[in-house]
Amino acid sequence: MFHLDNDLKVTTFIGSSEEHPFTGTFDGGGYTLEINITSDEDAIGPFAAIRSATIRNLHVTGGLRAGVCSGGVVGKVYGSKNLVENCRMSATLRLKRNNSKGPHGGGIVGHGKQDYKRRFQSAWCHL
Repeated sequence: MFHLDNDLKVTTFIGSSEEHPFTGTFDGGGYTLEINITSDEDAIGPFAAIRSATIRNLHVTGGLRAGVCSGGVVGKVYGSKNLVENCRMSATLRLKRNNSKGPHGGGIVGHGKQDYKRRFQSAWCHL
């Protein structure tokens, strides 16, 4: 289990793909994760890909520039045993347009590949 003990600034993401997702428990402890992430890839977020993961008690601020399916907390969810709860997001998302998919994404989760549990406190984002 990973637990934040204070606010943190990050410029990269963890859980890079379906083959290498984040699979643990991350408890933000109510602290703020300030992101400054720029990527040409799709499905990016501070946690780009998750499977069998729990992310809770986290506030995300800052900015994210990425491709479609990106989100302020999670880019893409794989599998059905994931939980994202008590997360707030007040970051700016700038998503690149993909002609076939459009610039879709999400404030908390960019794309859920399969069913997953969602318990969101709130989300505000500027797209």
